[in-house]
Amino acid sequence: MTPSQRLTAATVALATLLGFLTWLTRPDPAADWHTLSDLKTATIRHIRLSRNGRLIADLAREDGEWRMLAPRPGRADPRMIQRLLQLPQARSFRQPPLPADPTPLGLRPPRARIRYDDTELLFGAVEPVNHKRYVQVGRRLHLIHDRFARIVLQSAPQDFLLTGSGGAGP
Repeated sequence: MTPSQRLTAATVALATLLGFLTWLTRPDPAADWHTLSDLKTATIRHIRLSRNGRLIADLAREDGEWRMLAPRPGRADPRMIQRLLQLPQARSFRQPPLPADPTPLGLRPPRARIRYDDTELLFGAVEPVNHKRYVQVGRRLHLIHDRFARIVLQSAPQDFLLTGSGGAGP
C-alpha cells in the first residue's frame, strides 16, 4: 500500500469514526417534542368546529357515544371523531412568539377554529418556508404538519355523520 493510499484509508476511517460518534451523541428528537395541547382525549366531552364563522360540527359525547348536535343531528362517525381527538396531540415543530398582530399569519380572523371543551385552537395560514400550519392555542403559537389541519379546513358537516344513520338516531 502506497503512502497516499494509507493516508486515504486513514482519512476514511477517521471520517467514519467521527460520523459514528456524532450519531451516538445526537440529541433525542422526542425530548424536544411539544404537542398542541395537554388535553386528554378520554376527558373531552364537547367539540365545536367552525370555519369562516360558519358552524361545521357541534359534537358531544353522551353515554360514551359521540353525537352530532348541529347543524344536522345524528350519530357521529367514530373515524372522524378519532381524527379530531388526535389533533390536540399533534406534534408542534416550533413555538414562535405570538406577534401582537397575528393577521399576517391568517389568525385574525382564523381560517378555522375548533373548541375542545374549554380549549380553543385557531388555524391560520401555512408558513411559507417549511409549509407548516400556524395554530394558536391560548397565547401560544405553534407550527404543525398541515395534514393535521385538513379535517378542520376541508370537512363538510355531513362528513361527521355516521353513514347509514340517516342523520337521526336513538
